[in-house]
Amino acid sequence: MKALLRTLSMIFAILKKELIVIVMDPGSRRVLVVPIIVQCIIFGYGANFQLEQVPYAAFSASDDALSRQVLEEVANTPGFVRTRDCLSLECAAQSVESGEALIGIYFAPDFKRTREVLVMADGRQNPSANTALSYVQAAITKLNVARSGQGAVSLDVRQAFNENNITRFTVLTGMVLALTVVQVVMLSSLEVSREREEGSFDMMLMTPASSAEMLIGKALPPVIVAVFQSLTLAAICNFYFDIPFRGSVWDLLAVILLFGVACVGIGLAVSVLSKTSLKSIIVSFLIVMPAILMSGLITPVDAMPQWFRYVAYCDPLYYGIEAVWRVYLQGETFVQNLTLLLPLFGIAAVTLGAAGILFRKNLD
Repeated sequence: MKALLRTLSMIFAILKKELIVIVMDPGSRRVLVVPIIVQCIIFGYGANFQLEQVPYAAFSASDDALSRQVLEEVANTPGFVRTRDCLSLECAAQSVESGEALIGIYFAPDFKRTREVLVMADGRQNPSANTALSYVQAAITKLNVARSGQGAVSLDVRQAFNENNITRFTVLTGMVLALTVVQVVMLSSLEVSREREEGSFDMMLMTPASSAEMLIGKALPPVIVAVFQSLTLAAICNFYFDIPFRGSVWDLLAVILLFGVACVGIGLAVSVLSKTSLKSIIVSFLIVMPAILMSGLITPVDAMPQWFRYVAYCDPLYYGIEAVWRVYLQGETFVQNLTLLLPLFGIAAVTLGAAGILFRKNLD
């Protein structure tokens, strides 16, 4: 009994000592409190499947009262914004293909007889498209109830670039970069902080290499890892899960390289600012998790508040995943993706430039 009490007393003493160390250390307090508060706020605004805005295009080749009534019901649905008044079916389809509209609505010349509305959805954004389609279906159901006994209006839904409406097409191809970003940011965030702990950082300063040469040398390995992992995941999507690859490997490689450079810049900046490997890992985790959430892969960006979308527009994953979807599922080229790749290039320039400045100051 005395031995048990002695053991419990020792455990309690060590427990008390460790809790005091954690509470008294300012760095530990920040790690315990700040990350959970920040992530709770981000998830509170970002984890929402209810779309705040649904951009759509419409064209009616059947200018009758019923088609106008359907369009009025859709327009009155909260969040629906008509981005283009089309004069042809090709215009409505092109609006969806370009990403200007999430859905395209078309009334055929014989709509008055068939009462069938053709709705084309952007299958590259499967969760958002399905949510938007449920809103349209709700509007049509409401109209049919009001017109009880006069013939029901029906929907003919087509999913562009994802004909069978398979969620895996969107999720797995988006994970090509989402899974890679975890490894790349973590690896690059440990480049400097790990060497500080091991004592090899001072030895590196004695080499004749310049700060720019050191930065490039440290940035290249994580980028190579990003390329290898992303291409491996894309191959698994294509050959194992039978998701058709409609683009060019070279265009996909260009997107991955640009994305990898942007992420490495973030990781290196974290590594220079962090004094220990533990802090590098915690800060990296604090960055990566919200970045995946705000990318539009899990929850649609259109479901976020307007002010919060500006935060998502600073996320390299937002542009990278969208570009991968367009290359992989649609077959767009590097040039056609410039509207996404130019912001990604800007993010890469800022993050790598900031890492370079911090790295140079650290060496000085």
